[in-house]
Amino acid sequence: MYPKRRAKLIGKVLKEKKGRDIILLNLSRLTDLTNYFVITTATSTPHMEALIYELEKKIGPPWHKEGETKSGWVVLDYVDVVVHIFTEKTRTYYELERLWSDAPMEEVREEEE
Repeated sequence: MYPKRRAKLIGKVLKEKKGRDIILLNLSRLTDLTNYFVITTATSTPHMEALIYELEKKIGPPWHKEGETKSGWVVLDYVDVVVHIFTEKTRTYYELERLWSDAPMEEVREEEE
């Protein structure tokens, strides 16, 4: 599957499970590490667990998984797409969108469901 298509599919799955403020960052011209970051906010630890479960069920197991839900940040590495699931507090603290502000950004909107 092409990276952009996988990123959009991941965004759709997160949206279906009520992930908040979902964005796709296109990193393909900025780094060789990955093509996209998908970033979302979970409302609670159980919500974060539900988002992870749904992604693993619909997209498949990630190549690598880092972090714990109790830390407020879990990373699912699908090689060409890296998913960051944050609590609101942790997302505000790390500000990945600001760190990667040179990357073109897309929001996942309701009409993309």
